[in-house]
Amino acid sequence: MKISQHGIVKSIKLIPLLSFLALFSITAFCDTQIQFKSNLSSMPLIHDQHYYDNKVPYDDDSQNHPLAGLVEPIVDESIAKGLPGVIVLIDEPDYGTYVCAKGVMDIKNHIHIQKNSISRIGSITKMFTGVVTLQLFQEHKISLDDPISKYLAKDIIQSIQNAEQVTIRQLLNHTSGIYNYTDIQDPVKYCKLGNNKEQTILNCLKLIYNHPSYFPPGSSFHYSNSNFLLLGLIIEKVTHQRLNDVFRERIFTPLRLKSTDYDPDHPFPKNLARGYIDINNDKSYIDCTYFDEACRTPDGGVTSCVYDMAAFIKAIFNDRHFLMKSAFEQMTENMFNADEMGMAGLGIFEDDLGNGVSIYGYSGGHYSYSAELFYVPAKKITFACLVNTSRHFTNSSKTYTEFRLRLFRLIASL
Repeated sequence: MKISQHGIVKSIKLIPLLSFLALFSITAFCDTQIQFKSNLSSMPLIHDQHYYDNKVPYDDDSQNHPLAGLVEPIVDESIAKGLPGVIVLIDEPDYGTYVCAKGVMDIKNHIHIQKNSISRIGSITKMFTGVVTLQLFQEHKISLDDPISKYLAKDIIQSIQNAEQVTIRQLLNHTSGIYNYTDIQDPVKYCKLGNNKEQTILNCLKLIYNHPSYFPPGSSFHYSNSNFLLLGLIIEKVTHQRLNDVFRERIFTPLRLKSTDYDPDHPFPKNLARGYIDINNDKSYIDCTYFDEACRTPDGGVTSCVYDMAAFIKAIFNDRHFLMKSAFEQMTENMFNADEMGMAGLGIFEDDLGNGVSIYGYSGGHYSYSAELFYVPAKKITFACLVNTSRHFTNSSKTYTEFRLRLFRLIASL
């Protein structure tokens, strides 16, 4: 069996680890809560469970589900080792949908996480941006091999090295070579954005202006969040709508995703589970809910619950009205070798689950949230997971890596 600690299924390295300076800066923010008044002003005072209530009901088949005895020990052990709150959904053909929710969504107020709790899904947002791009392709509104200069302003193209040669396809599969704005190890720049309304797509792109590209477009692979900032601008240009309206009309409403949202103006929904970092390896969690460089942008700004996440990826693989055959084939065929991350498709990744069985999807991570969303076509298994801590730091990183590997091994055995 191929599963190890490398690759999209096996690794948590979708976003490079932050430098010591960045880590120090985040710690200073979370500990002092002085420098970032824009964040503090948006912090609500939490008094009771009702603040976190998600009143949308969801059905599952968890009662007496045979997976309960297999999943719960993994979740229990991971919480004991340092994960605050965990939600796991596994849907398989024989027994239906199993959902396990354990731990807390608010440590200070001792509020337990719920099956339908809402969390940040990080880079899984890129699947939403990718699907909309492919829908525009199937409607003949764009060509995947169009140069992005056809849609973007000259001042943007001229400020990003090699951008005039990059195509939409190369943005989608991370072969553009365009510099990744989260590779910038400069905490001052991130802190200046500070999750206030200055954190727009254009302002995040300004962070990479005049940075050298990694390689000529199409010649190699380098994961870059900047690609999906540019795709967001292209979608808005082609549709003449804001991206949040596009997501709602094309994905959220048709698929009845009632607990899913993308709102750059109000990125912290009332019932969002709080996010934490275990910075000292001793479960002395720091609340970093309001610190994130991608909470307002199309590379990481969607909030959702596991039920909606599962419905979304099922639609991608099974609903040819939602994503036509021509678009789906573009998304999942002719993939580019992404080395340790498996194979890069258009807004999706593919890897070997073991014994030649392919798994497709995305992992997501923020400073204080982690998420997984995958589908196994050969087994018709859906896997979604939300954890309200970062997978990038010390104790949390090690614990989370072990946790997700055990779940993937379980899925491979089904």
